[in-house]
Amino acid sequence: MGGTPNKTHEFFRVLLENGGINAAAKTLFLFDNDKAGRSSHKALCKSSPEEIPTKISLNAYAWALPFTEDFKRFTKAYDIKNDQAFFTTEFLYPASDASKLCAELLSGNKTGDILSWKKCIHGDYNNSLSQTKSVDMRNAAEKTPDWLFARGVPNDHKEPFSNEVLNRGFDTTDIDNLVAIVIKTLGAKPDSDH
Repeated sequence: MGGTPNKTHEFFRVLLENGGINAAAKTLFLFDNDKAGRSSHKALCKSSPEEIPTKISLNAYAWALPFTEDFKRFTKAYDIKNDQAFFTTEFLYPASDASKLCAELLSGNKTGDILSWKKCIHGDYNNSLSQTKSVDMRNAAEKTPDWLFARGVPNDHKEPFSNEVLNRGFDTTDIDNLVAIVIKTLGAKPDSDH
C-alpha cells in the first residue's frame, strides 16, 4: 500500500484500489506502530493496539507492530510514551546491525535531502520530547541504535535496506516471533520448510 494512509477514509480507498479483501478469508491488518498505524488500528477496532492482534470481526484482525526490547530501551531513555513512538518494520532487526547498515547505505549519498535527514529526528518526536531529550536524540552518534530509532530508514532507502538485510542474513528472531503470532491468530498451518 506504500505506507499507512493518515486518514481512515484514505486507508479504505487505498485498500479498495488494491483489490479490497475477501470477507470469507482470514485477514490481519498489520500496521507500523506509529501515529498513522495506530490511528488506522483505532479506526478499525475502536481501541488502541495491544500486545496481541485485536479481533475486528469473524475473519478480520488488526495489529500494530510490537516493540522490540532494543526499542523499549530507547523509549525509556528518551521518555517516549507508547502513543508517541515511531516504530517501523526496519526496527525489527537487531538494532546495532540495522543502524550500521542504514549508515552504510547512506554513506555515499551527499544530497541535501539526506544531509538534512541526518540532522533531524522523526517528526512525531518534535513536539513530544523535552528540549534536552530532543537535543540528545538529534546528537545520537551515527551508526548507533538511538541514531536509527530517532530517524528511521529514509523512504527511498527502504528497499535497498530490506534487500541487504536478506543478503547479510540478519537475525530474524523478532520477525519470527511476530510471524508465529500471525499464524496462530489466523489459524494457519506453519510451513514445515521454515
